[in-house]
Amino acid sequence: VPPAVGGTNDARWRGVAALGQVCAWCLVVIVSKEIPMEWIKPAALIGSVLYALIGVGIFGLCFWIVDKLTPYDLWGEIVERQNKALGLVVAAISLGICIIVAAAIH
Repeated sequence: VPPAVGGTNDARWRGVAALGQVCAWCLVVIVSKEIPMEWIKPAALIGSVLYALIGVGIFGLCFWIVDKLTPYDLWGEIVERQNKALGLVVAAISLGICIIVAAAIH
């Protein structure tokens, strides 16, 4: 339930309302466009799902390799000790791996 107007969270609720309006506008744009028939073909759907699974598998393998190459426990450092700098480095490495995998699959 949104707080009363003028409350401390009023700006946040205006942001949520604006985000909802943007999402509704995007939905209208997507629905109003004609969907290409090749997206509906089962072979294209199966191929997309298969490549997505291959990409996630390769990413998981690469992340496991990075985790084993580091001299400490990544999960323990990031989650238990709240090491934000290491979290940012691991996020950057993850994005880099994802970009490489996506380019290789594409």
